[in-house]
Amino acid sequence: MQTESLKLSQTSRLVKLLQLLLAVLGLWLILHSWVSLKAQGTLLLQQQSEQLMRSTLQSMADTAVYLLENDQLDALNQLNHHIATNPYVYDVAVYDSNGSRISGSEPTLPARQLYALDYQEKLLPLLHDIRNEHGELLGYIRISLRTEQQNLPLQRGWHQLMQQVLWLLVLAGLVTFFLKRGHSRFSRLSLRVRKP
Repeated sequence: MQTESLKLSQTSRLVKLLQLLLAVLGLWLILHSWVSLKAQGTLLLQQQSEQLMRSTLQSMADTAVYLLENDQLDALNQLNHHIATNPYVYDVAVYDSNGSRISGSEPTLPARQLYALDYQEKLLPLLHDIRNEHGELLGYIRISLRTEQQNLPLQRGWHQLMQQVLWLLVLAGLVTFFLKRGHSRFSRLSLRVRKP
């Protein structure tokens, strides 16, 4: 009889240890999935903002054709400054076909300084050629896109959403824990009541 209770005690300990290991593994899997999802979301936001800037660059190049052909440099400057107000854009510059700068937004620095490894802000250069309807090269347009987007509106929203998901996961874990404890108490109580 004592051997049976010893075996039952060892089996019970083994089951509890297995449950603990499964719980730890489940917790690790949930947190790993959360971190992975957060990274994938951030990458998706970066890709979308880059695609949006490429579309903006194409539209700006089409507008710049008209402005350059009609010598409207003031309007080109206004267009550059307007595009540069976008929080995802660091600066905008327009160059002629020889590479000389024609127009640009205020914080524009030479490209070798902007894209140097030791520059304070990580920037992605997007470059598009400006061609008229005959295919003649009129110049180039460059947008410097911010790549570290922690303080940008979309990134802040994504970060807040992921924080809420994390808190919901913690809350779900606590609810599960308390339900399990309550269920086991009721189970033990029902076993005691059933015994004659």
